[in-house]
Amino acid sequence: MSQEAEPGVQHHRLSRRTFLKGTVVTIGGVGAVLVEVNLGWIRSLLDKLPVPDVPPREKFNDLLEPEQLRINGIRIYQTSRVKLYLREGIFDFPLFKDAKEGKIVGVNIVLVDHTSLSWNASEKLSEEARLVWQAFSVHPQEEPEDYWRSKIKQAEDDVKSAQERIQSWQERMSKFTTGEYQKEVEESIADYQRWIQEITSPQLRGEYEESLRYWEEKLRKIKNGELKKEYEENIASNQSLADEGNKELAILRDQPRAIAHEAENGGPQGSFTRLDRYQKMKEEYKGKYPQLEQRHKELFVNYPELHNQVFIYIVVGGEFKPHPQQSYLEPGWFQEYPWIPQLRDVGREKAYHRYSEPFTAGTTLRHEAFHYESEGEKSAADEYDADTRVFESVVSAWEKYQQTGDTSSYPFVFVTREGITVTKKLVTSSMQGL
Repeated sequence: MSQEAEPGVQHHRLSRRTFLKGTVVTIGGVGAVLVEVNLGWIRSLLDKLPVPDVPPREKFNDLLEPEQLRINGIRIYQTSRVKLYLREGIFDFPLFKDAKEGKIVGVNIVLVDHTSLSWNASEKLSEEARLVWQAFSVHPQEEPEDYWRSKIKQAEDDVKSAQERIQSWQERMSKFTTGEYQKEVEESIADYQRWIQEITSPQLRGEYEESLRYWEEKLRKIKNGELKKEYEENIASNQSLADEGNKELAILRDQPRAIAHEAENGGPQGSFTRLDRYQKMKEEYKGKYPQLEQRHKELFVNYPELHNQVFIYIVVGGEFKPHPQQSYLEPGWFQEYPWIPQLRDVGREKAYHRYSEPFTAGTTLRHEAFHYESEGEKSAADEYDADTRVFESVVSAWEKYQQTGDTSSYPFVFVTREGITVTKKLVTSSMQGL
């Protein structure tokens, strides 16, 4: 997400953390007793332990020294539980290359130990990082009434759509249960078999044969129970969406609760802010957010040294904490949103993210760095273009790694207590190169 000099906090519903469970078997006089123990409290305790700020130089001999970071205008705001170290390969990124050449004053990478880049999360950052974030963000309490009305309307529409889909799948399930649907499928198969024998056009026969294979596959799924399982899964997933939507509505309709909830949980997983082209706010926001205007004005008056600097914020808490299995990203891990081809056909894809997966601290950091535009009039690259640059960079890094064993194009190394991954299959300590 790129951030301009106007409010624009993206809100994401985050899944609840799933705690690990263990099983203890106790042998008694009469047999074995199975006791399930929730180990979530142990995981929580371990998660709170700080990670020493010790660069893993024994594994990566090209890590930048603190003095090299300083000379090249790079500053990292670490957290106690997640550390980030940079390799020399970062200078292949236009952002870091321009910092090295003095075209921009500095690059600040801010790690955020929270589940989202929310207002409450920003309050825990160091002063400079907090002031920059808040100068471009709106506290939920500052939002006008129409903002909350639109969120309620959207949540109501989402619940209604989920309920309509549930009804549709239940109707299909009813036809399946009575055998009516199987009869329709068998009739369709018989029709296509007859039509294929009657038609003379090879092209039309080919189309009919494809349709016949579709219905034969449908019949196979009916008989082996796959179709019933699909129906049940669709009903369950939409019921889950409806339940979550109703929970969200309960919060939104209680405005004090909604404000508190959004202040804690609302916000993106990453943000890019460039402090040279964003000094003017759009006219449409002036007067609408007076407190934001004041914060924005004070930032540039009180901190002129921040001019021509870039701030990148990366969430590394909760489910977004870096994990060894995310190391050495492969092109095959990327999944394009299914609606992108249609948007591309009408030239409307640029405002949207291109990929839904992988969604990790490493890809988020690459994405935000690729928002940087070295030349031209654009303040920042579009979400689609930034995603595309991430994918292309991973393709290049992966090909180099596979062909030569060179991992230098994976320049971001996160250190946690989760284990080290030098390649995807080797886990020995506590680092990840992403």
